[in-house]
Amino acid sequence: MNAKELFEKSLGLHVTSDQEITGISIDSRRVNCGEVFVAIPTDTDYSQDAIDKGAVCIVQERTTNNEPSAILVDNARIAAARLCQYFYQPIPNTLLAVTGTNGKSSTVSIVSQLLHQTGISTASLGTLGVNVFGAEMDQIDAPNLTTYDAVSLHKILKKLAMHGVSCVAIEATSHGLHQHRLDGLTFHSAALTNVTRDHFDYHKTMDAYIAAKIRLFSRLVNDTAVLNKNSDERFYNVCRQKCLNVLTYGVDRHDGFTDLAIYNHKFNSGKLQFDLRIYNVIFRSIVLDAIGSFQLENLLCALGIVLSAYPSVKIDSLVSYIPQLTQIPGRMERVAEYNEASIFVDFCHTPDALQRVLTDLNAIPHKSLIVVFGCGGDRDKGKRQQMGIIAGKLADKVIITDDNPRFENPSAIRKDITRDIVNFTEIPNRKNAITHSIANLKKGDILLIAGRGNESFQKIMDEKIPLKDKDCVLDAIQGFGYAKNE
Repeated sequence: MNAKELFEKSLGLHVTSDQEITGISIDSRRVNCGEVFVAIPTDTDYSQDAIDKGAVCIVQERTTNNEPSAILVDNARIAAARLCQYFYQPIPNTLLAVTGTNGKSSTVSIVSQLLHQTGISTASLGTLGVNVFGAEMDQIDAPNLTTYDAVSLHKILKKLAMHGVSCVAIEATSHGLHQHRLDGLTFHSAALTNVTRDHFDYHKTMDAYIAAKIRLFSRLVNDTAVLNKNSDERFYNVCRQKCLNVLTYGVDRHDGFTDLAIYNHKFNSGKLQFDLRIYNVIFRSIVLDAIGSFQLENLLCALGIVLSAYPSVKIDSLVSYIPQLTQIPGRMERVAEYNEASIFVDFCHTPDALQRVLTDLNAIPHKSLIVVFGCGGDRDKGKRQQMGIIAGKLADKVIITDDNPRFENPSAIRKDITRDIVNFTEIPNRKNAITHSIANLKKGDILLIAGRGNESFQKIMDEKIPLKDKDCVLDAIQGFGYAKNE
């Protein structure tokens, strides 16, 4: 595609150049000869670096000191997304999105697994990387973001389409939506899991946080919204304004106004057992190999997405696949047993998520419930104190350690967490904290290692140090001379 055609189709701009475009870049360090460089505003203008590396066009936001030859736009992020939309083709036919504070990774994984069982080649994109179901292809490297930047996202979508993937379920974060990373895509269906406190370091207020997530439904969805029945009314209002179809779901919803509902749920033999209603059809004693009632909401959300995007799928068949769903790594994952005590790893890093997980674990017969956790640096400081209080109330023993301190003083983070709790142990080194907690387990105890889930690195200053909670658990147990993986 030449420059003239690309800019006319994507941005409605007239350029005289007929030069062939080889790609789009937003990173001057990785510009290749023949690419368009879109200068996302920063404190430093990297346009000259891009020109030196062979960029044929520079796209900039209007300022007083633009490059003389730059193509000027009102919003560089939107421009990048639209350029990618037209340049990186084809992409999979059906795009689905999930937003919410908690549950995005689990939900897109369940969607992909269910669709794969129905014979549809599907992929999921998000925190857990790129996971492909039903297509043979090499591992795809993804950015270390939950919602990828527009260039990386469109390149991945094109590669998936070229390998026969017809549907992709994508995690949509508030950051990604606010920064227009998903602009240029049209989603058939989008879902909301929940909205609780998170990312106030970026959005500042709950209203701004909700407004970012609402963009998914107001701007990017063209057919159906799948909403938790408890969703903020603002989500329903925007869906009505856009005339979207709305499917609702909820756990313990006995009214007839919820499209998908689960009730009579219990924890039985290490699995969840429940009754499921989809529209007016009831299925009794369904089993899901998972722990945590929050996974039931994720399941309902995923079912709603699948049914909205593929209404011809037989509901009976879809329900029959539920017992075959596999556990999502780092999401209430029972990683080992030591001294007849169970050890879980979970990603819960918000007050609401930590409360849900600890509440669910308290429902399992146990002697003592121990939690090991910390909070990330350079992130919402207001949730630290809340999480400390929750841990102090719901766990019998609390061990405070470091999470991803980044550029913040780790001891200051721990002090924020423990401000209103008394009975805790502080062990800064995370691996030592995990080893200590395992060494002191007694028969019947439950240990939760919270906050990082399946993350493979700990971020300290500008270093990424290899550290995976599950590996720390297994290393500790092996060091004690005993291991039994679950």
